[in-house]
Amino acid sequence: MFRVVISKLLYCCFVEKFDLSDRNLMVVNESDSLWDIDISKLSLHPANYVLKEKYKIED
Repeated sequence: MFRVVISKLLYCCFVEKFDLSDRNLMVVNESDSLWDIDISKLSLHPANYVLKEKYKIED
């Protein structure tokens, strides 16, 4: 059993289907208010990309 984040489920249902159990994929929510999710502002990225952007890790 696994937990699914709401933004990940919304992306899978309304934008593009992908394996929800894949922990290497993350959905980024670029909506102004994070609780008022705009489907057009969701994007799917590999987890390492998201972490690099969040913490600005240089290679």
